[in-house]
Amino acid sequence: MTELRHRGATEKELQHQNSEDKGSETEGKERDGASDTETKSDSGVPEVPVPADDTPEVLNKALSGLSSRWKNWWVRGILTLAMISFFFIIIYLGPMVLMMIVLCVQIKCFHEIITIGYSVYHSYHLPWFRTLSWYFLLCVNYFFYGETVTDYFFTLVQREEPLRILSKYHRFISFALYLTGFCMFVLSLVKKHYRLQFYMFGWTHVTLLIVVTQSHLIIHNLFEGMIWFIVPISCVICNDIMAYMFGFFFGRTPLIKVCVFNNPDFANTIPGHGGIMDRFDCQYLMATFVNVYIASFIRGPNPSKVIQQLLALRPDQQLHIFNSLKAHLTEKGLLPALEEAA
Repeated sequence: MTELRHRGATEKELQHQNSEDKGSETEGKERDGASDTETKSDSGVPEVPVPADDTPEVLNKALSGLSSRWKNWWVRGILTLAMISFFFIIIYLGPMVLMMIVLCVQIKCFHEIITIGYSVYHSYHLPWFRTLSWYFLLCVNYFFYGETVTDYFFTLVQREEPLRILSKYHRFISFALYLTGFCMFVLSLVKKHYRLQFYMFGWTHVTLLIVVTQSHLIIHNLFEGMIWFIVPISCVICNDIMAYMFGFFFGRTPLIKVCVFNNPDFANTIPGHGGIMDRFDCQYLMATFVNVYIASFIRGPNPSKVIQQLLALRPDQQLHIFNSLKAHLTEKGLLPALEEAA
């Protein structure tokens, strides 16, 4: 992602250097800018624009007498407490509100990552990149949320005829929607820019994999019980807080000097913290781990889902399963015991 951000900045600089200016003074400035660009490129460190100060004016006035180091400490601390308070409030509001919050966070994270790619794509004035990106986001969410509704609300879906039809042909509809988007992408291809367009097509799909798929796993974990939502998120929050505190008071070498590249924030949505993606990247990884852990060691066969599938069969298939199950229970010696108890 850092390479893509740097690529966008470099391409804009090259376009600016190639423009012809009549004034000798302007030409001198362009030469100086070109030499600076070459020097930074030779150093191997990508040039990243410094984000603007997005701290609220109230905090700026209250903390005006502090150094930048302690000012950042207080800004991060105050907003961290605010986010933790908001976290407890949405837990109190229940699972449906949590699902809506997860969806909103997913959309914002997707927007932040796609904006990085758009800065490169837009410099070539190529069509439809942002439109297709949001279209694919809609398609993937339709697929995942449709699967969830069919899986966990089967009885409700079977009561309504339109929902029953949508549930029956859900995957075909999802595939048709995706295929439509792919055809739109093919029609948007421009000569001499095929490589960049396929590069950005892959960028969109990797973003969908990182953001949408893993946010859907958070919802799956939520349906397994609130504990699988609260505990993992709390662990990540505590880890981030303690890592920052120990680094602030006891750290000697900043992580940014250890890294080869300078990794800026995704956005400036939260003052002192960066973008939404900067706060939720570890949450997505934790959600994936928790989902794999539940599937491997916790979750067993679900009788309610088996019954749902049986009720969807034809009567002759249900009768066949009934006779097979009756014979199996009789062979085990369980059926006579149940009849005697009755």
